[in-house]
Amino acid sequence: MKYMTRLGLLSLLVLFVSLTLVACAGSSESDDDDDGGGCTSNFECYQAGSNWSCNTSEQTCMDHGLCTQDADCQLWYGPGSVCGTDGLCVGGSDDDDDNNTDDDDDNNTDDDDDNTDGDTGCPNLSGVYDGTYACESTSNHTTWVYVDEDCEITVDSDFGTLTGSVDGSGDISITGGGECTGTSSDSTITLDCGSCTITLTPQSDNPGGGVISVTPAVVNFGAVGYGDSTFQTANISNMGEGELEISRIVLGSGTTEDFSLDLGDWSFTQTMSSGSNKDLKIDIDVVSNGPRNGTLVIFSNDANNPVLAVPITSQMKAEPRIELDPPLLNLGSLPAGETEAGHFLIKSVGGATATITAVTITNDGNGSFSLVDGGPSTPFSLDTPYTSAVEVSFSPVEGVHEVGVVQSGQVCVTYYNALEQEVDVCLDLVGSVHDRQPACIDVRPQDGRTGIWGIGFQVIPGPGIRWGFAQVGAPNTRDASFRNCGDETLEITSMMWNNMLDSIECAFNGGRPFAEAPGSLHPYSLERNETVFIEFTFIPRSEGQSCAAGVQIQSNATTVGWSPLPAAPDTIQSFHMGLAGAGANRNIDVLPPKIDFGLITLECCSRPEAVTVWNVGDLVLTVETVSIGVGSSDNCGQANDNCAFSLVDLPGLPYLLGGENENGTANPQSFSFRVKFCPVRMGMHEGLVEIASDDANSSTFIVPLKGEGTNISHQVDEFQQITHPMVDILWVVDCSGSMGEEQSNLSSNFQDFINEAVTWNADLQIAVVSMDMDDSSHAGQFQCFLKNRGSGALSNNELISRFQDCVELGTSCSGEEKGLDAAHDALSAPLLTGDTTNPGPHDEFLREDAKLSIIFVSDEDDQSVGDIGFFSDFFRQIKGYRNTNMLEGYSIVGDRGNGCTGNGGDASAGTRYIDVADNINPHASQHFMSICETDFSTVYQSLADNLFALRSQFFLSRLADPNTVHVEVNGVETTDYEYDEESNSVIFDENDPPAPGATIRVEYDTLCLH
Repeated sequence: MKYMTRLGLLSLLVLFVSLTLVACAGSSESDDDDDGGGCTSNFECYQAGSNWSCNTSEQTCMDHGLCTQDADCQLWYGPGSVCGTDGLCVGGSDDDDDNNTDDDDDNNTDDDDDNTDGDTGCPNLSGVYDGTYACESTSNHTTWVYVDEDCEITVDSDFGTLTGSVDGSGDISITGGGECTGTSSDSTITLDCGSCTITLTPQSDNPGGGVISVTPAVVNFGAVGYGDSTFQTANISNMGEGELEISRIVLGSGTTEDFSLDLGDWSFTQTMSSGSNKDLKIDIDVVSNGPRNGTLVIFSNDANNPVLAVPITSQMKAEPRIELDPPLLNLGSLPAGETEAGHFLIKSVGGATATITAVTITNDGNGSFSLVDGGPSTPFSLDTPYTSAVEVSFSPVEGVHEVGVVQSGQVCVTYYNALEQEVDVCLDLVGSVHDRQPACIDVRPQDGRTGIWGIGFQVIPGPGIRWGFAQVGAPNTRDASFRNCGDETLEITSMMWNNMLDSIECAFNGGRPFAEAPGSLHPYSLERNETVFIEFTFIPRSEGQSCAAGVQIQSNATTVGWSPLPAAPDTIQSFHMGLAGAGANRNIDVLPPKIDFGLITLECCSRPEAVTVWNVGDLVLTVETVSIGVGSSDNCGQANDNCAFSLVDLPGLPYLLGGENENGTANPQSFSFRVKFCPVRMGMHEGLVEIASDDANSSTFIVPLKGEGTNISHQVDEFQQITHPMVDILWVVDCSGSMGEEQSNLSSNFQDFINEAVTWNADLQIAVVSMDMDDSSHAGQFQCFLKNRGSGALSNNELISRFQDCVELGTSCSGEEKGLDAAHDALSAPLLTGDTTNPGPHDEFLREDAKLSIIFVSDEDDQSVGDIGFFSDFFRQIKGYRNTNMLEGYSIVGDRGNGCTGNGGDASAGTRYIDVADNINPHASQHFMSICETDFSTVYQSLADNLFALRSQFFLSRLADPNTVHVEVNGVETTDYEYDEESNSVIFDENDPPAPGATIRVEYDTLCLH
């Protein structure tokens, strides 16, 4: 029994040694405490600090022994330290005022403000101890203790090794090599291990013994290539007068697996006489990518350095190296006679140009796999971090490839490594064969009920689109997809509206409010997996009116994708896709109105996108529920954990917006949550967020969701720099009784603005709206729409003349200026879509690649009902919340505070306009301009300087891993850019953007979020 106990402790101690060694390494040179003074004896050092000898000249602890040259001191204590005649270091650089080599003010050689090493929050008990082991019998063993920067403790002696942790109060928990609890007090450690009690007492100073020295102080292998092997030698010497006994040499915990020790003729305990030295060989066999680090830990009887840690390091070496993405290419299941293609990427990741000599199918799965068009032409070169796509096809043959059997294959890429040797990197190919399936039709979204045209809560989802409540007069568009989910050709023989299914109320009150894209309801012939998209639009005509309709589809499909039950086996099958919605003048608004997450890698997630619910009315609004709607992809909303969409940070519901609570405190006007997309399969996913409230006009608000899953994690985006700056400018002008002089100022100085536009070769679209929301001929409608390029373009002189006529709106408008409301309505449906009598092509105003500028001009403050935050949120979402460089807002109004008086007239403070401009211009300057200026020439000059610049910011299509972003301009690599993580964009110096017409190519690996 006694033998078994000692053996268990011994195995524990072996584990513990490696941990102990690392802790000492981290403790060299610095004490890292705030104990108000340095050491005065070696005993103090190895008990209270992290070092093992005392430099009394500097009153600091160190673990290097006496210096022999200035270089020693500079290595230990930093620049400026020199070796004195007595072997003690003097001077050194630090960043405080205590004349020591640390960065704090505690008169010790550490970089924190506590009494521990490395700011770990636990006492540093590292040192050498006399150990009394009271087990079945009592024995004494010299014991080393090591505490690393993570508060992991190692207790090591010839009796065994124990490992565990120590907390800030000095309590110890041993879990490795045995189970013990312990405490430390006055540097004495007591461990209770059940049948064994261990008491550790610090050893007294032992001058005159051996003194260990290791050269070099850091074992640096330099750059070593992946797969290479080499070694370095560390020389261990005894610089003391007595004998040096080395009891053990190990690699500390945390040392990467690339390093190993070659102990050769070393034996333990190894005794070294005074002045003797011995080499130790450290090997490296690189099996990991990235930096390699470790610690060499030496246990000895050196009173100053009983546990000496020597850092080991190595860096990556630039060399040709290829990886394949993905490592397995699954081409799915096919019937015999069909072909499915997929691709993988050859990625150069080694830092040096790789030459690919061959791309070969090494296992063709009995002839089922092949390279499309024979594969890429080889040899070819690939620089880091570029990629090359290779397409592979899977074509099972009837009679050769058995149904139900998985076919496996392999494709290999051959390239030259750093030694000019040809090496292969391979990926597996997988595909399976199934019986040929008849034509099948799958329709998305599935907001309807199977076999029923109406919309509502369903037992089995069916094809249909549910808009919920939508703004009266505003067009709301959604796509429906029709996919052949079978193998035989799907013949959609008829698609038509079924007038019998129209809601009677709507049919007799203006007709059906739903419409398809012109010419889209006709027969289709779809091959296997082929999909057609049809856009449907809902324009509610009156408040509170609920409408429904149905599109009848006939096809040869014998199965449907939305039901587990097969359709009846008739030759022609008929079903209805339902459409439903209701009209409202909403008290609730949600921004953004829809979310497209784009392309996301499988097993990864998108960045959560913020959604804000606003009360835009005067009454209290209660938001009752927020959920992912039933009918979203993969049966979301039906307690299915496989849903691709999820809600994040949703506050407690119900939630009151607006008005006052029972304590008389104002309720917020909005709340936010986030939506995340994690694809669960390849291809498109669709969904919706349902927001239910007590708003009688729109009890359920719907935010459509969309995202696509892919197995490719590498992306290349290309952009074309504009040849001329594109700007869409909306002027929002006060036309109340006091604005005559200011309108005249706008008119008379506009020529200066156009002259600047000509100088910059700018592409302008200009619209003017008034701040009058009472007159139906104003109320957000364009009073003019002007442009200098494309169809309907005006000459410069015509542009100046037309703007001058337009901007002088007169002074007979409503005295209740609502500029924010006017801009909101002008940039919202239905006005923005051109479904009114607005002059000009209203629906062409917002261009995707153009910067949007909104300019408010008024001598009074805004009197719109909505909250400042709502308007700011609305304007920002037009170009995208993160695309701050694509939106600018300006306020030409009265000065903040008391307004202004000047040659240009008098004005009240335009606080709300200024606040909105501040909110939507977080990085811009000079977006406020005083309306009391004598003339607006300086205003127009400032506008031109800000608006007519080439694009300097380019937004990436997928979320990038910042460490992999590689940018080229016109085929030449450049580093003159910054990658901004918040906006996921590449930003060039605004004073030196890419030249007009330049091609910007950005290549990167996508960031995988979870």
